[in-house]
Amino acid sequence: MFNSVALDVVLGLVFIYLLYSLLVTVIGEIVSTWLGLRSQVLYKAINRMLTDNFVKNESLGVKIKLLIRKILGREKNKLATFAQKFYQYPSIKYLSKLEAVKHKFTESQLPSYLSAENFATTIINMLKERGAGTSVSEQIDYSFRFNTCQIQQETLKQLTNLYNDSGRDEFLFQKKLESWFDATMDRASGWYKRKIQWILFLVGFVIAIMFNVDSIAITRKLSADKTARDKVISMALQSRDSSQSSDYILNSKFYDSQPAKYKTLLAEADSANMVMGIGWDNLPDSEIRFWRFTLKAKLPYHALNPLGSNFWGLVITAIALSLGAPFWFDLLKKVVSIRGAGVKPEKKPVLEVEEKSTNFFRPSNDVLNEIYNPIIPDVAEEARKELQTIAGVWSVGLGYIKSGSEKIKAVEVNVQDISVQRNAENKLGKEFKSLPVNYIINKEPITNDLAGGAEVGNLTRINGFGVVSCLLRKNESDKIFFLSCWHVLKGDTIWRANTGKTELIANGNDDIIGYLVDGALTDNFDIGIGELSSPESYSDFNKSQNISRGWRMVTVSDAMNETEVFFVSKRSFKQSAVIYNDKVSKSILYADGNNYMLKDLFSIVRYKVDGTIVAPAENGDSGAVVVDGAGYPLGIVVASDSKFSYAVKFSNFMGENAPYSDYKVLIL
Repeated sequence: MFNSVALDVVLGLVFIYLLYSLLVTVIGEIVSTWLGLRSQVLYKAINRMLTDNFVKNESLGVKIKLLIRKILGREKNKLATFAQKFYQYPSIKYLSKLEAVKHKFTESQLPSYLSAENFATTIINMLKERGAGTSVSEQIDYSFRFNTCQIQQETLKQLTNLYNDSGRDEFLFQKKLESWFDATMDRASGWYKRKIQWILFLVGFVIAIMFNVDSIAITRKLSADKTARDKVISMALQSRDSSQSSDYILNSKFYDSQPAKYKTLLAEADSANMVMGIGWDNLPDSEIRFWRFTLKAKLPYHALNPLGSNFWGLVITAIALSLGAPFWFDLLKKVVSIRGAGVKPEKKPVLEVEEKSTNFFRPSNDVLNEIYNPIIPDVAEEARKELQTIAGVWSVGLGYIKSGSEKIKAVEVNVQDISVQRNAENKLGKEFKSLPVNYIINKEPITNDLAGGAEVGNLTRINGFGVVSCLLRKNESDKIFFLSCWHVLKGDTIWRANTGKTELIANGNDDIIGYLVDGALTDNFDIGIGELSSPESYSDFNKSQNISRGWRMVTVSDAMNETEVFFVSKRSFKQSAVIYNDKVSKSILYADGNNYMLKDLFSIVRYKVDGTIVAPAENGDSGAVVVDGAGYPLGIVVASDSKFSYAVKFSNFMGENAPYSDYKVLIL
């Protein structure tokens, strides 16, 4: 259609820019890979998604403080964020490089690419592993309700909203997570482009100097020399027809053979230089002296003079090359089309259309309540409803009553004093639904923490102190962990939030023995897990706790036969007791002044000489591990009243489908 000199000059320039921008892109990608730029941007994006205070931690002031602390050896160990746990998860961790590259200290070992499906399935698997229930939805719901993954509050709110918007359906929840990831990656692509733009500009400027790719001089050359112009246009049309240039940047295997691409492009650049007559061959050799050695090279000093046209021609080239090869390839096709050469029609890929429904069944609130809060009517529940209006009734549940040397099933009612007992007897009687009623005058259950002097606590000292239960080992980790109560190891009273404050100390001193890494307060356990900073000082700890086997479940037989158990108190004394009830629910008063209902605990007692019962645990015994005579750990002490001490069952947090099943009791 058009065959003007101006259009041919533009076409020649576009081809030159395309050729050298491909070379710049290859070199830029090599530099980017060496610097780990893609993995850094991906890590930044994941951090922004899964960490509340990401922006704050990225500030210059915080970075300087962290650097000073690191230099002085006072680096603060923080509770791992959900983003850090995400990167430690096997499906993400194994995407990283297998071996560290020691000679490339800037190269990142983090994964550079991550699919939306991998992101979503990893999040769901993490929630499932810290959840409880028979279905995936129940496990995810449990993990969110009690924040067993210790997700920071804003991130927890975002994930919970996505889960609720999906109707609590794990498949729709996965799609929501994938969409969220894709939207974030769109922004991350912009972050990467801004970072790589500067690298491409600098590389482009160096390439322009090396090959003397002066845009101003090339424009003059193409305008005046018809032979050179025709040869360049011929090369451009040939490149367009073969689509070879596009393959370098658009092929999915572009990054697999960077050195080979570099050599090929370098040869094409030399060919273009010969056609254009550009380069530095006409420069005299300059001598560079270094000690006893002399190096001769062609050094274009004048090209770096800002007052010369050569300098600005090189700058224009560098800017053009930094736009990237895809830009110039698309422009080349358009210019060729305008010139009249036409373009080959592209084959349209056959798209498989997947039918997607935007509507989904959302169950009613009644159905959801029945799924997530199943109501199992029993005698204890009916008795509880009968007594719910009477003040001073601490708890109503199934228990036992002693009849001589035997124990028989009974409705157990814990009351504040004798007057409350009389009111309850008037309402319920001494027998209810064919079961005897056992009234016990008792105190309100409270946690067994102590203001000081016990074995372990948080550096903040907010929740007092307790004791170390036992040592643990985690799957696929060579580190040694220890167990205690969450309310002992937590650095504040915000039980279901990740708020940091993780340094753990012993015996009321400021000597840090480890760091809080896991744990939660849920409806059936209160446990915290710390990582020991000096495991060798606790090498025989489990043996001192009489632990010689892995944990076992507490059974009805333990309660009926009153299995004898032991625990080591805060005073390092071995305390004996017996299991009184194998399954009990209690509303326990915590340090924040609120009561939390814990279900499926077991109770232990000590019998006095006159046959009365008392709680065997004292203040400061929170976290003490309860062990039977065969050396099996059964649970850890969490609270006491005047009659009973209550323990969390190992099976509730370390069982097969329990949230912390990846931990095992360490047996030496």
